[in-house]
Amino acid sequence: MNRFNTENYLRYASISITNNPARLNYFGISAISGFFKRTVDIILSFVLLVFFAPLFLLIAIAIKLTSGDPIIFSQKRVGKDGKLFRLYKFRTLYANTNPYALTPTKSDDPRIAPLGKFLRETGLDELPQFVNVLKGEMSIVGPRPEMEFIARDYSLFEKTRLLVEPGITGLWQIHADRTKPIHENLDYDLHYIENYSLFLDFAIIIETASFMLKKIVRF
Repeated sequence: MNRFNTENYLRYASISITNNPARLNYFGISAISGFFKRTVDIILSFVLLVFFAPLFLLIAIAIKLTSGDPIIFSQKRVGKDGKLFRLYKFRTLYANTNPYALTPTKSDDPRIAPLGKFLRETGLDELPQFVNVLKGEMSIVGPRPEMEFIARDYSLFEKTRLLVEPGITGLWQIHADRTKPIHENLDYDLHYIENYSLFLDFAIIIETASFMLKKIVRF
């Protein structure tokens, strides 16, 4: 995505929404598109959960042996229309870490557990979120769900990212600087919402899978 173009788009959309809050209704995914998106989410999530079951078991055993319990980390996040839900991940930080502290931005952060660096860099820690997708709390592709204390201070413009289900992956994850806070990459979320299509979803999924495989091979 051309950063110069998205910055111009972001500026235009911000002015439009600020001057006319009704423009919020323009953003979103139609009912028909949403139906097909949800259908793909259910089928693909179920297939991947079954396919990756042995990997889930191996990761769970590795976490247990290297840093103890719990295996799964859960945290309240903000979903579509501001509704709270519990997001699931394989635990990558030590168990005594504050669950609502800011996410580590450096690989040598002392809060990261022995297996945590590998899981975080490869994205394998996100695999349990396919359960969130099956529960209807998330989509495979969409804006990343934010923590409540951050979303609470969203501006009207920033709230546009809450008009769709949050995703496991998205444009921000495969293009942007992931060391920056989620809401500072709002242009990616708006571009995705305004230009949504199943083709775009599949393209992002394929790019994400490619990214993960490269990270695993290189680790």
